[in-house]
Amino acid sequence: MFSINEVGANSKRCTPDKCVVLASMVVVMISSCGRTTSHGIEPGALEAGVEADVHTATSPSEEVEEASAPKGKISDSDATLASLVVLAPSRGLIPVFDPQRNQYKAKLSYTTMSITLQATPAHPLAKLEINENAVDPNEPFTVSFAKEAERPARRLINVVVTAPSGKQMLTTIAIGMSTYVKASNTATKMSFGQFVAISNDTIVVSAGLESSAATGVNGNENDYSALRSGAAYVFVREENSWAQQAYLKASNTEAGDLFGGAKECDWVKEYWTHGNRRVAIDGDTIVVAAPGEDSAATGVDGDQHDNSATDSGAAYVFVRQGQAWGQQAYLKASNTRKGDQFGHSVDISGDTIVVGAVRASSAANSDNGAAYVFVRHGHTWTQQASLKPTAYGGGRYFGDDVEISGDTIAVTNFGVKHWSSSDVHSKGRAVTVFSRQGDIWTQQDRFSGVDVSGTILFGYGLALFENSLAVVGASEMTKWGPMARTVQAAFVFIRKAGRWSLLTKAALPSGNETVHFSSQLAISGDLMVAGESHEDSRATGIDGDQSDTSASNSGAAFIYRRSGNAWNQESYLKPSNTQSGDGFGAAVATSGTTVVVGAPAEDSAARGIDGIEDNNDAMDSGAVYIFE
Repeated sequence: MFSINEVGANSKRCTPDKCVVLASMVVVMISSCGRTTSHGIEPGALEAGVEADVHTATSPSEEVEEASAPKGKISDSDATLASLVVLAPSRGLIPVFDPQRNQYKAKLSYTTMSITLQATPAHPLAKLEINENAVDPNEPFTVSFAKEAERPARRLINVVVTAPSGKQMLTTIAIGMSTYVKASNTATKMSFGQFVAISNDTIVVSAGLESSAATGVNGNENDYSALRSGAAYVFVREENSWAQQAYLKASNTEAGDLFGGAKECDWVKEYWTHGNRRVAIDGDTIVVAAPGEDSAATGVDGDQHDNSATDSGAAYVFVRQGQAWGQQAYLKASNTRKGDQFGHSVDISGDTIVVGAVRASSAANSDNGAAYVFVRHGHTWTQQASLKPTAYGGGRYFGDDVEISGDTIAVTNFGVKHWSSSDVHSKGRAVTVFSRQGDIWTQQDRFSGVDVSGTILFGYGLALFENSLAVVGASEMTKWGPMARTVQAAFVFIRKAGRWSLLTKAALPSGNETVHFSSQLAISGDLMVAGESHEDSRATGIDGDQSDTSASNSGAAFIYRRSGNAWNQESYLKPSNTQSGDGFGAAVATSGTTVVVGAPAEDSAARGIDGIEDNNDAMDSGAVYIFE
């Protein structure tokens, strides 16, 4: 027999020690052969994003038995857990175990499709089941998830404890494949996730088209009176989960400054196909670029309110003390000019920042570009150098992408593309590498796609790690014109005796030959991540089915791991809510084994961490996904 009872929102269950207020729920009592079970929440509610402390109700007879049990003695109706631990992946249970909770989350690692956990009932004679498997409470238990062609982005692990009296209690763990991150002030067309960067347990995300008029740190994010002023958001890992720590704005916020972002008109032709970054972080220091800033100031901490140099650009340095962020410096070029776009790209390593200005002009030529180096002594920043190649080689826009690691800087210029010209090779992209000895920077090497393998669109993504390895993305054209076919690759170079040579080429396994693979690259140790924002599969999560290409420009990211001189694909990443046009992979970053992927055209109206992602109420609001 069964009965359905409604428990009021203010109902209480009392023991000699405490009273627990029960949330309003429907309780289903099922009796069979003297055994009574009751569950106060449907497992499916977890998939809908329900987040609450809900306690399992008990029958009246059990309440009496529990209440009358001598203090200090475990009742035979006690079906609670004494402990619940996720042993692997190492990030564990989210949140940490609390005997009063029965809903948790855990994240799969992109390196393994399993969760190993150990559960211990409070009663020593209680029985334990995990996903309908009888389990020894003293032994770890592994739940494996097969790599299916169609796999949901979330799964459940059900942990059931049966007390000696027959009473049962259900604890559920919702298994996610990534952490889903949104801005705290999500709005239409803000492009959260345009650029991302990570350092250890801290992530910075830009929303270059965000429109609040706030200034500084943690200002009023809901004042939308400064259209496309731009913003950056800082997230930190706390125990096993992520939380927003700060909301960053320029000290001189104005409409159109693009703090941390790219122009809307550059959405496809520049931002989705070029690998530059406009936020960077190292430890407790963040640099955010604003290529549309307009002041005529020069150097460090000049007059930021003189708007007589339109689109001259600026960069802003923020530092963290404890858990608080503050602006430390306002950077401008030493020779600020209108339209230079200082801040088209930025990067940081320790106490050194490099800033690209793609339209900086020399005496002989306009738009040749330059890169500016700033160093910190104590709390003070000064410009150390202005970098230009010894020869532009027919190219322009030097500073399109910049990367720094220690005393090495790599800079790209993307030249002028003449799709029907026979001299396109001489006007293609190139990478110039500089090294520092003392305070002096000198050009160390320069190479282009022609030097490598006849590649035309060379250097669309760039990554540099620990002074010894550079990675350059490329698209090899097999014919010209709008229907040009491309062979996708990432070229890996290694430095020996001050010279760079080609180590290997990692090819994209996708069958889509018209996407711009390697427009975004990141590298950390033996791990490389390549973003492909124009990939078309409808898969979700980790290693899904790539054959269904019905989600145009949904995007993807590929993880490669180095073994000797070879880079082998390890994982294929998709968002948990794949949809056409979201541009997942337009930004990537990695630190250790953590991978961050931006999807600046994602459309949900969720806010914060792991919100409800299955709506399209905020077009192009953007999202970020964290894989660990």
